[in-house]
Amino acid sequence: MDMNVMVNSVGCPNIVAFYGAIFWENDLWIFMEILDSSLDKFYRLCYKNVSNQTNENPIPEEILGKIASCIVKALHYLYGKRIIHRDVKPSNVLISRNGDVKLCDFGISGHLVNSIAQTFEAGCKPYMAPERINPNPTRPGYDIRSDVWSLGFILINCID
Repeated sequence: MDMNVMVNSVGCPNIVAFYGAIFWENDLWIFMEILDSSLDKFYRLCYKNVSNQTNENPIPEEILGKIASCIVKALHYLYGKRIIHRDVKPSNVLISRNGDVKLCDFGISGHLVNSIAQTFEAGCKPYMAPERINPNPTRPGYDIRSDVWSLGFILINCID
């Protein structure tokens, strides 16, 4: 894990707060903000409670809009720091009972070089952008748009 990414994320309200880390008995202990749930668990709960009663989407459109807005702000902040997340998926979107939505898990994030990332193996394949799963040999890498694609795929799954 790149601790510089965690430290650089301080100051963005849509990224989980990082308080510090220590090495203890050959383990890395990361101290970070705790939120109530992840988007994947929230979706399952909403689906279970709403879909059995109506034909409406489990998560209302205005809530999905807020989730999208918060994650776009987090990705924009990271891009300004020349960082790509590379693992945007529902379990890495945390939510609180107060309505806070934050991006977490920077274990495979990395720095962009000339706005391009070049590590193709990192990430969760179901949410990976096509250019990361099947890279074009004539292109040098991928960019922040792959994180945005992953967010779009999350939102599509939430309205299904």
